[in-house]
This record gives sequence, C-alpha cells and structure tokens, in this order.
Amino acid sequence: MTNTENTLPTVRTAFLVYQHPNGSWEATSAFDLPLVPEHQATVLEMKAGCAEVHSDIRTSEISAMVVQQMMAVTAQLSEQAKSQAVREKLKI
Repeated sequence: MTNTENTLPTVRTAFLVYQHPNGSWEATSAFDLPLVPEHQATVLEMKAGCAEVHSDIRTSEISAMVVQQMMAVTAQLSEQAKSQAVREKLKI
C-alpha cells in the first residue's frame, strides 16, 4: 500500500534512532523532530545505534524487575515485622 500523494510506502510502524553530538544514542517514534544529520549513517553506525538503544531498553526492563522484586521483599519483611511485634506482645 502506498501514499498516492507522495508515493511513499505505507508501513506498519517506524521509529528513529539517532546519535547526539556528545555520542549518546536515542530512539523515538516522533518523526517531526528538527534533526539535521551531519552525514548519512553508515551500516556500522546503524548497528551501533540499534545495539545501544536495545541495551538501554533491556537495562530499563531489568531495573523495573529489580524494583518489583525489592517492593515484594519489602512488603514481606514488613509483614514479618508486624507478626514479630504481635508475637512479642503476646509473648509467644
């Protein structure tokens, strides 16, 4: 399927991966950013950018899992502390 006005291919989804002047990589689904590339990306740059973005996403996923686990452990420890306090009051 194509866009008849511009004869551009219609795609299911898309995103941009770009490198900032400081060397950091970023991905976005916003295509209206005023980006002015210094040069056309090489295959190595595309691979490096995608790998960096993938690593950042994976790190975020792992961080979220760790936070969830820590919250579960904290809740469990809190319940144990409450139970211990009740036992101490009852001298069990």
